[in-house]
Amino acid sequence: MRCRFARVVPPVTVCYTHHMGCGGNRPGPGGVQRVVRTVGVGLACALVAGCGGGVVGAPVAELWDPCSLPAEVLLSVGVDPEPQNATTQQQGDYHWRFCTFELEQSLLTVFSTTTPFDDVAADVRATERQAISVAGEPAVQFLIPEISPIPSCFVSTGRNFGTVQFRVTERNVGTFPISEICDKARLLADALADNAN
Repeated sequence: MRCRFARVVPPVTVCYTHHMGCGGNRPGPGGVQRVVRTVGVGLACALVAGCGGGVVGAPVAELWDPCSLPAEVLLSVGVDPEPQNATTQQQGDYHWRFCTFELEQSLLTVFSTTTPFDDVAADVRATERQAISVAGEPAVQFLIPEISPIPSCFVSTGRNFGTVQFRVTERNVGTFPISEICDKARLLADALADNAN
């Protein structure tokens, strides 16, 4: 069975070990990297039933690495530049990469994918979808309550390789209204978009 756009349900805890470098995670003994982190990681970290399965930790050389965002740019918008979590995922015909960073009271996850922007923007699970612009380019903002029990807001915009997506997730449920979380997602997407390609 083939899927043109994968529906993905993310895990809460990510734990994997591999020998390949990935987004700034520090190597352990013997050059083996281990990542164990409990975060809301969004759309790119689960096996896809009926869509060819998934490959975690596989290199995707042609796809921009979100962990490569410059530290000075992240610091300028209040983001800790040390990646907290990172991996790659193959979903059907498409590849995803993501990197999660900490803010003072929330988490920022930046995704890159070969999935076409129109497919990401048309995700049938999305609610409160709004057409916006990011750094002068067409973009879309939406929520996906189905996969995100913790308040989160997504902002996606197109790239030559597919799509870049920014997700802000509240760390303490009930601290901020979703409108403020989306405001932060738009501001961060606008500030980081020029370096996300």
